[in-house]
Amino acid sequence: MAAIAVLKNSMLKPSLCRFAGTVNAAVFQKYGNPTNVLRRQKVQLKDVSKNDVQLQMLVSSLSRYDMDVVLGKNPQPFTFPMIGGNEGVGVVQKVGEQVSSLKEKDTVMLIRPYKGTWAEQMVVSENDVLPVPEGLSAESCSVLLNSAGIAYRLLNDFVSLKSGDVVLQNDASSTVGLAVIELCKARGIKTVNVVKDCGKGKNDLCQPANQVGGDVVIRESQLQSNDFQKILSDLPAPTLVLNARGGAVMTGMSAQLRKGVVVTYNETTQSPFSVSASMLMSGDICLKGFNMNEWLSGASVQDVKSMVDELAELVKSDKLHLGVKKTQFSELEKLPLTHLCPCFQTYVQSMDQ
Repeated sequence: MAAIAVLKNSMLKPSLCRFAGTVNAAVFQKYGNPTNVLRRQKVQLKDVSKNDVQLQMLVSSLSRYDMDVVLGKNPQPFTFPMIGGNEGVGVVQKVGEQVSSLKEKDTVMLIRPYKGTWAEQMVVSENDVLPVPEGLSAESCSVLLNSAGIAYRLLNDFVSLKSGDVVLQNDASSTVGLAVIELCKARGIKTVNVVKDCGKGKNDLCQPANQVGGDVVIRESQLQSNDFQKILSDLPAPTLVLNARGGAVMTGMSAQLRKGVVVTYNETTQSPFSVSASMLMSGDICLKGFNMNEWLSGASVQDVKSMVDELAELVKSDKLHLGVKKTQFSELEKLPLTHLCPCFQTYVQSMDQ
């Protein structure tokens, strides 16, 4: 499941929402443990300029990536105080005089990073949002970019994959990893999926990857086993290898590779991995990296729309699943934010006032 924050417009008084000068937001003054540094407080809503739109927020993601920003992992050049939140969906309340693509009461999704979506209202540029695709819920749109969107870019931007190819990935029970499995399944691409050695019973991290159709699912402790080596030898060599763990996990996976493109998009172990010079010389291995926020910052609105529309069709046809776990915005400071449940889930918060 992906985590979102549901900000219910119906819980806010329209007369106050529309003309509010200050609004409630989740703010942090410095990097640190989200439980310690995140606080709900009033912030000043900026004026709507000629190219801006004012939004009444409905839904905002509350994911592991959001928590990493607050923790200061891969710090961005923020000016504190900073409002948290990357993704979100809102209703247009007011438009600037030169805004032509949107009108009041349109429901839109944020498509640029670090805009501060953990707020009751916000003012952003017309080019920072995209109308929500018809038939797709606000909740699904709110978690789309940093889960399925990352998976989509990883599978489309580095190699030309075809039916029958093999993708090998670690952190496969994460929201991105699960989306990779489902997108591959829709295209006839096989997946070999490595999950963390944690969880038992219903929390076993093998379960989510198996449930969405992973062809092979193993634990990290099995990477050096004969069984894993046999699995790889029985399949075509992986065309694409996706790394979100780093450290000893990726080092162990790398030792089994002879060819393929390795793309790193996260490093949850906070440790580097190693590939020997002999492996690079004797094999055909290419190392690359990907950052979704950088892609979103530079992509055109049309490029983002094309991706969102394709993913929306998969969601509506039940080939891609984006789950949510709801909570209240007023409960934000009470959540175990540094341990956002199993990594295949995330919280949702309802905005209240």
